[in-house]
Amino acid sequence: MTFKLLGVVISSDLTCDAHVSYILSECAKRIYCIWNLSKAGVLACDIFIVQLSDLFWSMHVMFGVLDCLTLSKYIERVQKHCLKIIYPKLSYSEALEKSGLSV
Repeated sequence: MTFKLLGVVISSDLTCDAHVSYILSECAKRIYCIWNLSKAGVLACDIFIVQLSDLFWSMHVMFGVLDCLTLSKYIERVQKHCLKIIYPKLSYSEALEKSGLSV
């Protein structure tokens, strides 16, 4: 059993699997839109604000409590893919810095 509280999916067993699945499904829905906006010439900062800020915020909040290294690596792979679309000429670390996601 799961429920959503303030944008975080909480399961009855108190694992983060349900929230991670929710975040990844939301990312998958937006990747196509990000790609189209990028190809249309929309500025990277605008794409980031419109599409990714809330997703990446909740992913970074969850990184603090993820106990499964596999799940955190999968989330980071999706994040890396999105940033590569938005900032195609930057390395991953440079894109994190430019987007304000580096910790």
